[in-house]
Amino acid sequence: MHPRLAVPFASGAVRRSAHPELASLLSRARASGEIVAPFRGVYVDAAREREFSVRVAALALADPHAVFCGATTAFLMGWRDEPPDVEAGGTHLRSRPGYALDRRATPRSLTRQCQGVRCSGKALTVLELVASGGAAAIDDGLRRRVSLASLEDAYALTRNRPGHQRVGRLLSDSRSEPWSAAERAAHQALRQGGVRGWRANYCVSLGREEDAFLDIAFIARRLGLEIDGWRHHGERSAFLRDRRRDVLLAAAGWSVVRFAAEAVLNRPEEFVAAVRQVLAARDATLCAMDRP
Repeated sequence: MHPRLAVPFASGAVRRSAHPELASLLSRARASGEIVAPFRGVYVDAAREREFSVRVAALALADPHAVFCGATTAFLMGWRDEPPDVEAGGTHLRSRPGYALDRRATPRSLTRQCQGVRCSGKALTVLELVASGGAAAIDDGLRRRVSLASLEDAYALTRNRPGHQRVGRLLSDSRSEPWSAAERAAHQALRQGGVRGWRANYCVSLGREEDAFLDIAFIARRLGLEIDGWRHHGERSAFLRDRRRDVLLAAAGWSVVRFAAEAVLNRPEEFVAAVRQVLAARDATLCAMDRP
C-alpha cells in the first residue's frame, strides 16, 4: 500500500469522498486488490476486511444513520466474547456477506453511543438477542442489571418487530426477574406450587463486606435458597467464596439452603416439596426462638 494511504486506513476504512486528494491512489490500490469496497464509495484494507472493527467502521462510513444492534452491540459492550456478523437496522443498505442489515427504525430513546457508533441501548439489545438466545437472553440481561422495567419499556416501543409476541410472553414469565435458566425454572415451580412470600435476587447488606444477592429469599423468615449450577459453582474460587458468604449471612441471622440446578430443572415437583419442608422447619425454629 502506498505510504500516503497508510494513515487514512489506520482505522480500517476510508470514504472516498472524504479524501479527494487521494482519488488516483485509491483507484490504483483498488485495481491492484490492495483495497476492496464493501459498500459504494467506502474502501477497506483487503488484508483486514474480515476484522470486526473494520466492518463496523465501513458500515458507519457508508451509512452514518445506521443503528448497530443485536449481537453486534452485545460484542461492543463486552457481553460477547466472539465477534458476530455486523448487524444494523434503519439503513437503506442491503445485507451482504458479513453484514445483516434491514430497514427497521429504532426509536432514538432506545439507542446509545458505544465505541463511537450509534447502537441499540442495553434494554433493546437484550430483546433483540431473544431471537437467538430465547429466555436465556433475558436472564443474562437481568443478571447484568438491565431492569425489567426498561425491558418492558423497550418492548412497548417496538411492538411491530418480528417475534414481538414471543418476547412479550417471555417478559411476562420474567416478572420475578430470574438470572438463569435454573432460577427461571425454580420461580415457575414455586408459583405453580402455590409457594408465596419470596423475592428473587434479594440483596442482603453485609456491612463493610460486599453485598450478597440471594437467588430466592423468604425475607420474613430470613431464609435464602441458592440454585447452584456445576459450571459456575464447581470452580474452587466460587466454592470458597460461597462458603465464606454463607458464614457472613449466618452471622447476620440468615439461613441458606442450597439446591443443585440440575435437580430444580429436572425434578421441579421434588424441589417445591423440599422447599415446603425447609419452610416448615424454619418456622418451627423461629417459633422456638421466640418462646420465653
